[in-house]
Amino acid sequence: MGFFRIYTNICLEDALITYRYSENLALGRGFVFNAGERILGTTTPLFTMILGLLGAILAGLGAGLLIFAILHRLHFSRSISMLAMAIFYLHPDTFWTVTGGMETSLVIFFMVCGLYALSSNNYMYLPPLLHLFWS
Repeated sequence: MGFFRIYTNICLEDALITYRYSENLALGRGFVFNAGERILGTTTPLFTMILGLLGAILAGLGAGLLIFAILHRLHFSRSISMLAMAIFYLHPDTFWTVTGGMETSLVIFFMVCGLYALSSNNYMYLPPLLHLFWS
C-alpha cells in the first residue's frame, strides 16, 4: 500500500477503513471503527476479520520465535530453545489468547520484543521489531 501511495499520490480510504476495523478486532475492541460505536462501515467485512485474526496469529508466532532467539542468544542449546518455543506454542493459554479476540497476544509479542532487546544488550533491535507491526 505504501508504494501505491508514494507513486500515485492517491490514498484509497477503503483500505484505511479496513485496517482500522481489523486493528480494533485484533485489539479486542470488537468489529468497530470507533470503540463503542456499533456501525458497519467497512466494504470488506470478511477480509477485515481475516486481517484481525491474522494479526493475532502472527503476534503469537512471532513471540514464539523470539523466545527461541532469546534463549539461543543466551547460549542455551538449540534443543532447549526449541523445547521452550514448543511449550509456548502448545500451552492452552497461548491458544486462548490468540483466538480469544483480545489484545493479549500483541502485548505478549511486545513484551518478548523487549526481552529480546534486553538479551542482546543492544536496544537498537527494538525499533525494527516494532516496525514489523506498525509500518
